[in-house]
Amino acid sequence: MGSNEELMQKISEISAMIAILLTWIPFLFFLFMPAYRGNEITLVGTVQKTATLVEMNGFWVIWLLLIPISLSCMATVGVIMTRLSRRRRLIMMWMGTSLLFSFCLIGLGSIGLFYLPSLLMLVLAVGIQTSPQRGGVGVESASSPL
Repeated sequence: MGSNEELMQKISEISAMIAILLTWIPFLFFLFMPAYRGNEITLVGTVQKTATLVEMNGFWVIWLLLIPISLSCMATVGVIMTRLSRRRRLIMMWMGTSLLFSFCLIGLGSIGLFYLPSLLMLVLAVGIQTSPQRGGVGVESASSPL
């Protein structure tokens, strides 16, 4: 591997790791920071109340918040694990990235927007890994049998 390829691999790995960190930020935010605010009218007066996402919707929301983290981890493993075959790595990278894109698109009106920075970092990492100079998707399928 040439020094340029090693540099591109390192940039791709760092981008994928940053993507994982960026998926943990909304998880922690929604877990601990108030996401809901409202007023309660009592006999004494008006009281302002706040609640986290988990307090309002229950503990099942934690499973929902873990979905983007697991998808980002799947794509990152595909980027980092160079011992796996190229085909398996590409499947892991593109499945994780495309499913995270779907999650962001479906949840765009609520929590999906918070995961867009992570998605962009994964697209950068996967784009570097599948560039034609590195034997991208089209190059591999044309040169090796199924």
